[in-house]
Amino acid sequence: MDDVIGEAGVETLALSRTIKADVKRVFEAWTRPELLQKWLGPEGVIVKKATVDLVVGGRYDLEMITPGGDHVHHYGFYREIDPNRRLVFTWILDGQACSGSDDTFVETEVIVELKEKGEEVEVALTHTGLLTQEICDSHRFGWEGCLVSVDALLQGMKG
Repeated sequence: MDDVIGEAGVETLALSRTIKADVKRVFEAWTRPELLQKWLGPEGVIVKKATVDLVVGGRYDLEMITPGGDHVHHYGFYREIDPNRRLVFTWILDGQACSGSDDTFVETEVIVELKEKGEEVEVALTHTGLLTQEICDSHRFGWEGCLVSVDALLQGMKG
């Protein structure tokens, strides 16, 4: 299930996916750099480097390479950390994809909520503060790919 909600020129993207995995493993996939490098991004995106300072106010950095060979740098700061339940962080992309211009950087917010459902975990992702529908659609593609990739990673780590 996914939704796009627009208010006053600011878009919100909401996605969810149910993953058959232990909630602790799902949370670790979102917070451990060596795991983030294995799944973060839609198909074809390579995370060259990931660093994480997992404390409120701590910074993460992601150096990515797109299928077209472009180098992309995402970074942000953790606003809320509730292990195995909720992770809130800012999302900043150098350049125009989030901001619409090359000289302005927009800080958006991502909320990841984990809800245990027996042997499965529902991952609900909300990305707020996206400036246009086009930017929202681009992030929808990216986050949908991420949810597929983290699911595949965790399924492959079984046993």
